[in-house]
Amino acid sequence: MNKKQKMALWLNMIEPIFLDKQNLAGCYIFVVKKSVLADFAAKNYPAEKLIFLNGLETAAGPSFHDIVFKTDLVSQLKQEGIKCLVIPHRSSEEIERWAKSNKIRLVVTPWKKQQQLEDKKYFDRLLKKFKIESPRTVSAKDRLDNCKTYVVQEKNSFGMFGTKFYQPDKSPKLDIDYKNTLVREFLPGPSAGISIFIDADGNYFLSGLRRQCFTYKNGFPETFLGIQWLPDNFFPESTNKKIGLEIKKLIDSLLYSKFSGVANIDFLIHEGNPYVLECNPRLSSATPQIFSLAELTSGKNAWQFFLNTFQKIPNRGIKDNKLPRHNFSGSLLDIDVPAKTPIRKILPVGVYEAGGRKIKFVSEDMRFFTSGKNRFFLFHELSDTRVIDRDFTLATLISNLPLFNMKSGSLNHLGKKLYDYFKKEFLRN
Repeated sequence: MNKKQKMALWLNMIEPIFLDKQNLAGCYIFVVKKSVLADFAAKNYPAEKLIFLNGLETAAGPSFHDIVFKTDLVSQLKQEGIKCLVIPHRSSEEIERWAKSNKIRLVVTPWKKQQQLEDKKYFDRLLKKFKIESPRTVSAKDRLDNCKTYVVQEKNSFGMFGTKFYQPDKSPKLDIDYKNTLVREFLPGPSAGISIFIDADGNYFLSGLRRQCFTYKNGFPETFLGIQWLPDNFFPESTNKKIGLEIKKLIDSLLYSKFSGVANIDFLIHEGNPYVLECNPRLSSATPQIFSLAELTSGKNAWQFFLNTFQKIPNRGIKDNKLPRHNFSGSLLDIDVPAKTPIRKILPVGVYEAGGRKIKFVSEDMRFFTSGKNRFFLFHELSDTRVIDRDFTLATLISNLPLFNMKSGSLNHLGKKLYDYFKKEFLRN
């Protein structure tokens, strides 16, 4: 049995914000010096667990690639004797070479496996191999029906980037490269997600269901807006049973693919039936709340299971393909803005409260997050008011209350109030 090693993770990931002292034991948190997150970290974590990095300054927060290659991260890790590094979201060939040369173990699904499962064409073939329900795939040999709508996705696209909704009788003619594009029939219905945790020994368990929420254009999803957790009784029991059957086949397909880590599965519900869409084999917007709330998974400790998976430490035996029973209805909301949006004001990262007509800052101390009603957490990486040349996420709100209408997926009254308030505050003169 391998021993636990010292581990470091980046505050940008959001996940460590919700870790209690027991889970934080052995984990160091690194953050860029002289940033709004450095102030937040100093308020919430033991000084001996913090690593402040030098040599990087960006207006909208650095990428993980920048953290690795443009700061003194390596020397800091060596100084603390840290051998493991948690990777947020995607890895890369370059980061894997860097880790190998510096004898760092990466806590992440290997890059080639991430690429494979995120490839829309490969994953579609995997769904068919295991007879998993998904929207009908269209090939170059098929004739497109003028009365239908089709979802056209570049095979290596992420999120809504590289996705088009094509209506042959209404849209301009589209020249489709079927070799590098997945084309499916569009099915209307709410989009949902679930996380599947799997280790190399074949242990697995599930998260609860969440609604994927979007802004819409012409009746089709345009921009990811956030997630809304759904109580276990949101869908009829008959639909939950059908979801369970497809999830079991998905688990079999992931085990067949020799996958380990966390797989975030997107699917939709059409006429009471689940149709699987895609797999994102990495940490995601959902994982902060999954790691902090035991009720959201059927496993005892999702965070420790995840860490053990990549440290080669055996997990407690568990093979549970049942949806967890819970009534949590919290949410996560992203506030995105286009490139060149002028930022006028930098708000503190921390806990806020919505009371009556007013929204007020409570504290940088996360202990206040659960100690009062109508409180939520504001997270951002803005360091100054420079104009940013790319589209970016202005801020993320994490709430223990619903910010979306569960049935429609649109912002509810509180969600719209918070969205409008914070967007205005960041952009006001």
